[in-house]
Amino acid sequence: MKVATREAKRCIADQLIEEEFISAGQLQEALAIQKREGGTIVTILMSLNHLTPAKVGEFLTARPGLPSMELHNYAVPPKVVELIPREFAVKHQVFPIDKMGKCLTVGMVFPLDDEAIAEIEKLSSLRVKAFLCNPSDIQ
Repeated sequence: MKVATREAKRCIADQLIEEEFISAGQLQEALAIQKREGGTIVTILMSLNHLTPAKVGEFLTARPGLPSMELHNYAVPPKVVELIPREFAVKHQVFPIDKMGKCLTVGMVFPLDDEAIAEIEKLSSLRVKAFLCNPSDIQ
């Protein structure tokens, strides 16, 4: 499964380069940081100011079938917020929204982050449905 995740990451990085959101040099810089410190490529690219939240949103909304949600008017039950540790949520820019049965709905800045989703599933023991959300809504 890790191989598939790495291939998916390369594909996303390749798409970012092909669609001229970043350069190959910017990707190499982010990969070096990721190797030393961990984290997601998109988050690192954003921290380096190579990508903005608006550009990430533009990239993601161009993906067919990627669901999105606006959080600013959504009331989240306190017990749902407790399902994801704050440190993890901040690091991965994720926010728990709702729990229905064995399914946890989360908002994410980058809902294609399969590693973060797998970790949320492990932490919560729930199946995760991720939605694209505005970074300012998640914060």
